[in-house]
Amino acid sequence: MLVEHGTRGTRITAVNGPAARAGAMIGQALKDARAIYPLLQVEQADPDADIKLLDRIAHWALRYSPIVMMDGNDGLLIDIEGCAHLFGGEARLIEDAITRLSRAGLTAHAALADTPGAAWALARFGAGAESGLISPIGESALTARLLGTPALRLDDDVVLLLSRLGLKSIGQLQDLPRATLERRFRSREVARSVQWRLDQLDGTIREPLRPLRPPAPFRVTMPCPEPALDTAAISFALNELLLRLQYRLEEAGQGGRHFHFICFHADGGSSDIAVRLSRPDRQAGRIARLFADRLEQIDPGYGIDAFVLAADDVAPMELPQKSLTQRSDTTFERDDDERLATLIDTLSNRLGTQNVTRLAPAASHLPERAWRNTAPVVQGNTVLWQDAHEAEPHAMPLNTAARPLRLFARPEAVDVIAEVPDGPPMRFTWRRVARAVIRARGPERVAPEWWVPGWKDNGQVSAQTRDYYEVEDREGRRYWLFRAGLYDDPPQDQPDWRPRWFVHGLF
Repeated sequence: MLVEHGTRGTRITAVNGPAARAGAMIGQALKDARAIYPLLQVEQADPDADIKLLDRIAHWALRYSPIVMMDGNDGLLIDIEGCAHLFGGEARLIEDAITRLSRAGLTAHAALADTPGAAWALARFGAGAESGLISPIGESALTARLLGTPALRLDDDVVLLLSRLGLKSIGQLQDLPRATLERRFRSREVARSVQWRLDQLDGTIREPLRPLRPPAPFRVTMPCPEPALDTAAISFALNELLLRLQYRLEEAGQGGRHFHFICFHADGGSSDIAVRLSRPDRQAGRIARLFADRLEQIDPGYGIDAFVLAADDVAPMELPQKSLTQRSDTTFERDDDERLATLIDTLSNRLGTQNVTRLAPAASHLPERAWRNTAPVVQGNTVLWQDAHEAEPHAMPLNTAARPLRLFARPEAVDVIAEVPDGPPMRFTWRRVARAVIRARGPERVAPEWWVPGWKDNGQVSAQTRDYYEVEDREGRRYWLFRAGLYDDPPQDQPDWRPRWFVHGLF
């Protein structure tokens, strides 16, 4: 059994079967329990470890339903509506869960009910709860099994207060008029909390569950009669689930942008991989190719006994008809836009969505601001880029002069010797190497963007007129140099000022 030290001394927090049969009870002082049975074995409780274990079990329980909620530090609430038939019915689903937990060395008490409150009460106080038996529930069963119990999920101080008032069971509370119940409590909030729990128990008030993760709109499940032990078996299960999911998406006229594949291991763990698409799709073959590179990330371990495939992000999908005879979206010939979407999906899932971009022109004369990275976006079933659908309110024609293939993020200062002060460079030193210029073309003048608010605060270089030159040295290397500032327009506060030279790129 487990104990915990507190202000009221060392008390029991959990007992196993032998300890319970010896007379130990949860909440009992350890000294009282040992006075009855001195040989009780005791371990220190670890609430944090209990929560971590319960979280693992909750994620494991996603194999049965997408809606799983942790209930305190010792229970789970699972909404199996619409899922039980996948496991042969409600009774077989719960039986399968108890059996698997038992194999892992865990004792579980399970119950089926129409409301979370009734299931909670039956699992802890219903007939058969102590042995972990399944407890199906109907209205008559609820009346017979729970009216004589205090199973209302109330705080300890409220239970103690009810006990002092002589109200020790659900039946006594239900027989008491609501107005009378409120008069017996000094606090109106406490009285309402009791009434609230009673209404949740019988379903008068709906109790929403807060699942571990939002349930996917489309989800398919495959339990395995024998554990899958290799990548070939995992690939087979994935392809089968993709075909099932494709059929369901076709019926709903939907396509998915994000697909999540979860493998539940026989030892209680799980593995998962996911792919994201640039536009809605449901073609099993195409999505399988995106998953193919990631299947090696799944380690079967001692075997995988259940698979789940979910489409987490879906949108309406209307496919164009390519001919009068072809109707299936698995047979028509893809056009250039679809090929581009395939390439984008492949690169995005291999390199990361944030790393798949293209360069697009921007409304600026300054070379370092005349471009921007744009990401692929989707409008309907068409792949676009951000620059294609975001109009520039102040767009202007870009300079068509030659631009270097490599543009530096920041211009690098160089020492230049020119034939005349405002002429092209004849020799320059860059990165401690002197280079002789044999050809030069220019200048191309780029003025500062004086119409942009705060243009003078952008730095000395960007706030000055530039004269760009394309130059070539004796080794045939070509550079893009510019002179920042004009000799006939020096700053008024700097009488000794002279223009400076920079290299901005390489051809």
